[in-house]
Formats: sequence, C-alpha cells, structure tokens
Amino acid sequence: MLFTTRTRDVAFHADRRSILHEPKCFDMNESWSLFQKKIHFGSDVTNLEDDERKKSLACQMLEYCGGLPLAITVLAGLLSSKQTVDEWETLLKNIKVYIRKGKLNEQGDSESLGVSWVLGLSYDELPYQLKPCFLYFAYFPEDFEIKVKELCRIWMAEGFISDEDKAYECLSELVERCMVQVEKWGSSGRIKTCRIHDLMQDLCLSKAHEENFLQRIDFRSNDEALHSSSFGMETNMRPTNKVRRLAIYLSNNGADELLSLIEKKDGCLRSLICFNQEPETSYLEVMKPLFNQFHLLRVLKFENLTRGRVGILPKEIGDLIHLRLFSLKDSYVEKLPSSIGNLRCLETLDLRLKTSNLHYRPQSTEIPCEICKLEQLRHLNLPQYYFVRDSFQSILRLKDLSNLLTLVDVSVSYYNLDELVKLTNLTKLKVNFWLQFHGTRTMFSNLRSLAISHEDDVVTDGLLDGIKSLILSSPQIYKLHLQVPLKFLPYASQFSPNLIKLTLVRTRLEHDPMAVLEKLPSLRILLLDYKSFMGNDMVCSRGGFPRLESLSICYLNDLKEWKVEEGALPSLRCLHIVNCLRLRTVPDGLIYVITLKEIVIQHMLRQFQRMVGQGGEDFYKVQHVPSLTFMNTLDF
Repeated sequence: MLFTTRTRDVAFHADRRSILHEPKCFDMNESWSLFQKKIHFGSDVTNLEDDERKKSLACQMLEYCGGLPLAITVLAGLLSSKQTVDEWETLLKNIKVYIRKGKLNEQGDSESLGVSWVLGLSYDELPYQLKPCFLYFAYFPEDFEIKVKELCRIWMAEGFISDEDKAYECLSELVERCMVQVEKWGSSGRIKTCRIHDLMQDLCLSKAHEENFLQRIDFRSNDEALHSSSFGMETNMRPTNKVRRLAIYLSNNGADELLSLIEKKDGCLRSLICFNQEPETSYLEVMKPLFNQFHLLRVLKFENLTRGRVGILPKEIGDLIHLRLFSLKDSYVEKLPSSIGNLRCLETLDLRLKTSNLHYRPQSTEIPCEICKLEQLRHLNLPQYYFVRDSFQSILRLKDLSNLLTLVDVSVSYYNLDELVKLTNLTKLKVNFWLQFHGTRTMFSNLRSLAISHEDDVVTDGLLDGIKSLILSSPQIYKLHLQVPLKFLPYASQFSPNLIKLTLVRTRLEHDPMAVLEKLPSLRILLLDYKSFMGNDMVCSRGGFPRLESLSICYLNDLKEWKVEEGALPSLRCLHIVNCLRLRTVPDGLIYVITLKEIVIQHMLRQFQRMVGQGGEDFYKVQHVPSLTFMNTLDF
C-alpha cells in the first residue's frame, strides 16, 4: 500500500514502522529543466539578447520557488502569457512584493512560502473574465474529477461566458497557465475532464471566501467549528445573507438540514449546487420551500438523490423564471409538472434520472409536453424511461427548440424523428427504440455524435432497416454508440468516414466484425462490449485499423481465438481485455505492434494470467509493452 501526505506527522501516525520516503526539492538544474518543459523558451533566434535577459529573469524567479515542482509549473504557466522582457521584469517585481508580504504575515516555512506566493500571484494576474471561472472550482470537493462540458454550461448559466466555445477557450487558458490539470482527453482531442491541485483548491477557497463569491457548507461534519487550511476555509455554519452562491455537502439528515438552511437564508441566492454522497433521505418536503424561497436562482443542481425520492416535483418549480441550468441527474423523480414550461430562460435541463422497478419493470417518469415551450434550451437530457401525457397527443413537440445542441434519450414512441430537420444546430443525439421504426427521411448533416439503443434482444427486420437508415442519415458523425441486436454490420462504406470512436454493445453480431471495422479510415477508439460479437474467432488483417489507438474487448463470452496479422494495428497504444473467459491467450501478432504502451487484463482466469504474465509461456508476445496490468483475476 502506498500512502501519500504532505505532513510528516500524518505519515508516522499511520505506521511508525513503515518506510518513509521524502521527495527532495529540485536543485537549480532540475528546476530549470522542468521550467523549460512547461514553457517554449529560447525559440526566438532573431532576438537572442531578449532571450538571454528572459533567462536571467527566469532564474531569479525560480530561486523563489524553493525547488517545488508545483511552484515551478505554475510560474511557467504564468510566464507563458507574457511575451515581452518588460512584462517579465514587472512580474519579478511583483514576486518580490509577494515574498515580503508573506514574510511579514508569517505565512509559514520557506517551503510553503515558495508555493503560496506563486499561487496567489497566478490568481492576481488572471484577466478579469477568467477570475470568476477559476473561483467556480471552489464548488467542488478536493480531488473531484470535473466534467468540462458541465462546467462550461454552468459558466454560461451564470453569465460569465456567452457561448460554449468561449467557455472552452477560458478553460484551456487556465490549463495553459497550469492552474487547472487535465485529467482525461476526449476522442475529439478536446479536454473531457479536469481537476485542480489540492493547494490550488485551497487558494480557490480562500479567494472565493475573501471576495464573497461563494460559500461551502459541509453537513457531513459534526464539528461546528470553522475548518480552515493554509489558504482556504469552509464551514458548516449558516451562510450569511450576502452570499449569492452556495455549495452544500449533504449528510443522511439532508432534508432537515436543508429545511433549516432555507428558513434562515434570504431569497437572493443565484446558484445552489448540492453534493449528496450518502443519499438516504426523502427530499419531497424540501422542494416546495426551496422553490418558494429562491426565485432568483440561475443554477440549481440537485443530483444523486437516489435512495431518497424527490417524488412528484412541485409545480412551484415554474416560479424560478431566471433559471438557466436545472439538473436532477441520478435522482428518483416520478413526475414533472406542466409549470416547467414557464422556465423560458432555461438552457440546460438534465433529467437523466435513476429508475426504480415496479413489478420487475422499470418505472417511467411522466414528462409534460410543455417542454416544447423552452425555446432557449440548448441541452436536453431526458429520462431513459418516460412517457408523455397530453390531452391531445402523447408525443413531444420539439421542432421549435431551434437552439438545441444536445438531445439525449429521446424515444421514438413519443417523438417523430423527422421533426429533427428543424433542429439545424443539433450535434448530439441519443435515440431509444421501443416499438416499430421505419426509418427517417431527414439528413442529419450537423450531427457529430449518435447513440442508438434498443432494450430487447430481438428486433424485427423493419426496425433494423429503420435503424440502419438513421446511421446512413448521419454522414458527419465522429462518435457512434450502438446498443441494438443488429446481427450484421452495415458495409464499411456506409459508416461516416469521419468516425473516430465506435462502441458496440449487445449487437449480437454473427460474423467477425473486424473485417468491416478495420476498413474505417479515421477510427481511433473501438469498444466491443457485452455480447457485441457471438462468434468464436476474430482476425485483424495486415494493414487493418491504420489509425486505431485504443481497443477494448469486453464480455465476449464466446470468443476463443483472436489473431493479429503482421502489419495490423500499426498505431495501437492501449489494449483492454475484460472477462472474455474462453479466450485462451493474446494474439501472436501483438509482438509486431511496437506502438503498444499499455495492456490492461481484467476479470480473466488465473491460467490466462499464468500464460501471458511475466515468466509465462506467451509473455514474449507482450514483453515489449511498458505497462502490463492484471486486475481482479478469477480463480474458478
């Protein structure tokens, strides 16, 4: 077990007999080497004098970092936005001022001082439009993995940014300044998730408190005292009436805590985000007073109320006419009122709800047809199981939602897909098929992501033809998710030539899918998941999958042999094999895939591990791969 902490006493308290490894601070050469990796330095051969002056200034600034990698990294990010020698000289002067302030305020030892000045300065040097975006990270728990799309939509709902492209640019600038860390990259090459360093989180909390930007209340702690760190602070005391943004961490008594909070808070709150990691309580009695009290809300995220039902959402939700973002994701909600149609400013509505079972069947949520009145809506995530109740016709009419970019879990039982021709801005579509579908006459030329799902294991020929027509009607997609028992794949020429990521689940293909998929010219990520292929043998041919970088083969219960010819998979970097219990070993041809960097083998039999692992008979096939990991090996 590896245990990490910044505090020596904590390490000794955990186990006094353990080996304590204390990383040493960088010397000047190591500091300079890291600094150069983070900033393009010395590239201007036309002005060597300026480069030499910048190098001298950088060395002086690095001395104040105390050899701490975080301080060096943030300093490089700070300097990356400054081009001239004058700007670098000004920054050095500001650093000296910060150092003097730190010493006068006795902020701690030289090590903490080396971090504090550069973090504080990195915030002060931010352009004014980036400061509230950065302060929003104070909402999230420490080490929380933040979805970039959701963060950008919150910034828009708050009015910090006008559109999502600009929001992404702001996030990218925070990354370039080394104030935000990239956690995962998406298939399109954009940042998918991010997080911030815990010391940067402390700074964020401190600045958010100092500027009265937001307050965090943690009901999980029984200690009524104020909790503070070297930079930031949070409290479970009642918030002041002046605060406009509130992050609440709920406990098992969340309903009582929220009711008490609502009673003592004025109605000027603009943003409320609840984190509910231990959902045990019913929140039905909370919703009505919440909606009655906070009419000025622009952001409301009330998520993960899984065991504690919300039940029927009160009609008072319609009074929150300023609401831009509303999320009940991962909560139990049985019915939405028609008054939700009053939320004319709403841009994001996330109803990806949890589903309870009634007599062994999923219980559906009632959705009002008044959703069609939300003309500013850009992102609509419907429940997976829902029905529409209307006095005239039980279908959703979304053709007037011309700003819609995302439409998730729309059911063809309650929606006519041909109406999508009016939604010219739509880029992401997930469709659920329950009954017959005879295809569409619409060409979705702007669509970039398509997901198709069908719950049953058997479909009619007419429905299959309709589903394939939908794929053919989406010529520009780069991401495709199919969860339909197709049995046979379309021809390679019928897929979008731009397809980058393909996921197959329960497609029940009868013939080797590799023969078709290896011809897709742009494919970089392929996931063959549960029951996607029902055959025994797969072959990757010479020259096949020219750009594939990630391949996952999961839960293919009938797969016995997989062959890779020399020259196949020339770009493969990551391979995941999960729970393919009849697969005897890895292909001989992996020895030729010299680009492989990582293999993860999970939920496979012990004999498979003995065969492929170090010292095994087939280890020679993968010994060139830097990372080979076995997880949750099975002994039966």
